[in-house]
Amino acid sequence: MNHLIALRRLGGFVVPRGEASNSDEVVATLVAEADALGFVFSEELVAALRSLELDRLTSTSRRMLEALALSKGSHRTYRPLYPGFPEQVLAMPDVELYLNALAHYYSGGKWRPPSQQPAPHRRLLLARRRGKGKLPDRDRSEPKRVELRTRAEFEHVFTMLLAAGSSPSEADRGDIAWFVRQYRERIVGLVPETIPNRETLAVVGAELLEHVPEVAQGFIEERVTTGTDVLRLATAVSGGDVSLAAPARYVSLPRALRRTFMDKLEAAPDLVDDLGRRPEPWKRLGERLHPGDYATSHPATYDAFTAIRRGETGRTFASRVEGGLARGETERVLETLAARPGALARRLDVLLRRHPRENEVVEQFRGAADSVSTPVLLQLDAHFRHEAHRQPDPSAIRLFLPKGQTAKLWARLEHRAPLDSHLADRISDIAEDALRRRFAEREPLGSVYVDPALTDYTVPLAQRAAARSFRTVARGSRLPLPDARYVRLFLWWKNGRDRTDVDLSATLFDADFRYVDVLSYYSLKSWGGVHSGDIVDAPDGAAEFIDLDLQTLRERRVRYVSASLASFTSQPYCDLPECFAGWMARSKPGSGEIFEPRTVVDRVDLTAETTICVPLVFDLEARKTIWADMALRRHPAYENYVHANLSGLATIVKGMATFVRPDLHTLFALHADGRGRRVDSPDDADVVFSPGAGITPFDTDLIRAEFL
Repeated sequence: MNHLIALRRLGGFVVPRGEASNSDEVVATLVAEADALGFVFSEELVAALRSLELDRLTSTSRRMLEALALSKGSHRTYRPLYPGFPEQVLAMPDVELYLNALAHYYSGGKWRPPSQQPAPHRRLLLARRRGKGKLPDRDRSEPKRVELRTRAEFEHVFTMLLAAGSSPSEADRGDIAWFVRQYRERIVGLVPETIPNRETLAVVGAELLEHVPEVAQGFIEERVTTGTDVLRLATAVSGGDVSLAAPARYVSLPRALRRTFMDKLEAAPDLVDDLGRRPEPWKRLGERLHPGDYATSHPATYDAFTAIRRGETGRTFASRVEGGLARGETERVLETLAARPGALARRLDVLLRRHPRENEVVEQFRGAADSVSTPVLLQLDAHFRHEAHRQPDPSAIRLFLPKGQTAKLWARLEHRAPLDSHLADRISDIAEDALRRRFAEREPLGSVYVDPALTDYTVPLAQRAAARSFRTVARGSRLPLPDARYVRLFLWWKNGRDRTDVDLSATLFDADFRYVDVLSYYSLKSWGGVHSGDIVDAPDGAAEFIDLDLQTLRERRVRYVSASLASFTSQPYCDLPECFAGWMARSKPGSGEIFEPRTVVDRVDLTAETTICVPLVFDLEARKTIWADMALRRHPAYENYVHANLSGLATIVKGMATFVRPDLHTLFALHADGRGRRVDSPDDADVVFSPGAGITPFDTDLIRAEFL
């Protein structure tokens, strides 16, 4: 049983009941240690622990504490450059900080300030100064409740991951792999009837081929149906990006698997069009499939590969649509798109702007809406509701989030005039009506309470690039800032194959997204903030902190603060043994330990194939934390310097602050309208959707599996 998966996915642990009754002392110790980490055990969980025999309780307690500590980041020791942070840095003259930094850099990270030398009296002095072990009660936030879960609930996690209607994240892929490795042949009983996301299908198929090949054959025969399914599966087998956004290096395939793939391609519909959309990946895969060996038995597949090698793919569906739009042939484009409702939905905006008879486009969509996927309908609803109220603004930007396993953001100025509000509302109404009809076919919910606060949380539609975090929410969600004056950002990392220097920075912007100042390795004190000092080598692990005085920043008219992490030595985070970051809420910067797990609000693992990350943005005026989870575009000359990326940072901050995405209030309200009736109080409801009760925005697996 993987305790970390259970804690992260279910908010609890699976503890089978035993028959002992004399383990109170060990259980009390475990509960106390969990409380120090910011967790409280439910009565049912405590009772189950008390029933375990001593040996089993001891091993279970150890694994549970490891999972709890890992979730907060308290499994590591934090040794900043200045151990008396923040007072030590604030009290030190700038010239001394500068000379210390030079000594640290010139020594390759071996020199540390004298205050960090291991003199017993110095350690005692620092401990007393910080008030060691005396965290103010107001900093002891409400502990997170840990529940008792069953094995059936744990196993259902795998089923929900496969039933999700959106792309899998890296954490999803890792957990799917764990289940397949552990359950092997028994995994068949946990596979849902339908796997709606084709990327998830490829991930599962690849894991089955590696660990349970006897099961994989039947899985592929039943569920792989298109040419693109084959391409994704081959990409997953080769360790590539199953979104197909990045080139893959395909591995040699066993003869039996080659034959299976060729059989599926021969039977696939629209094979020529599939190959024509992605000719280069198919050429590379063809080098491993050897279609010439099957020229007689699989003639259609052989001919299709021959055509793409010769560049004779003809006009694909996409080329006919884009070419028609470029030539202004909107009537013909509309006829072409009628065969593919999803493609029609994705091009509605451009058709409404270019087609001479808008009503034809609206009616075409009305007839196709029931065949459009739920995520696309939600995106259309959000986009056109925004268009209905958008005002011309020369500084407004359009955001693009290209698919792929690294989260990136592209932006351009919004030069288009807003659509007619009546027209935009008609499209939104059609999309919402289709969703209500679809949801009405599901099991009734009864009376439903939908908390208005859910408008701040976005629907988890595209999770492929989402980082693994303590609290999982969708990118663009706006979480309330705790009622604390100080925020303490933290970073911990360990060297990869070579010396690794990861830098923690906080960049400050005003209400108009203009750069104000930065707290970083070259600017340790400024504008109501202080940095703990730059460490450039971490053979045994290293930590950096930034304290932000939110009250002072507000008084100085700073509105947005973006936290940034940059690998100065250019190693991607995926090549490091461990790298994570997060933030704490503190009422007094000098109280308690530098790292206090009880005060950790969020923690995120950095594992992407990138060197710069912006995990979050603080909106100080709205008192919100905007979950960004973004990677900056790599720049060959200046990728590791904050000032060189100011335009990119400003774009991300503005983009996240003005993000237009489907929100959970809309999703749950549509479910309530289609499957029940809405009530005004959670006390009167059979089902509650709220940030703090019932089904919450943090129940990402449940939302993706059962509400999308």
